[in-house]
Amino acid sequence: MDVPPLPVRDPVGELPAGSNAGEDAEQAGETSTAVCSIAFAAAAAAAHIPGGRLLLVVMIGFNVISTVVTARTPGGDYAKAIRAPRAEQ
Repeated sequence: MDVPPLPVRDPVGELPAGSNAGEDAEQAGETSTAVCSIAFAAAAAAAHIPGGRLLLVVMIGFNVISTVVTARTPGGDYAKAIRAPRAEQ
């Protein structure tokens, strides 16, 4: 399933024509999901909450696999970002 790019509002006209702000927002969403889930699991482990260490290990593993799959899937956000600079040359 390919999700269409997010609509980007530019009321001031500061974005250059052809800006990839919608794609950037998608990539930021993928990255922030990984970072936040690991950060909160680390906080739970640091606070000695029961299961916090297990949660941290599971979140690290899950996010590593998720990032690799997103980068290797041709329609994934990271794969698109990797290809973008090559397409401009």
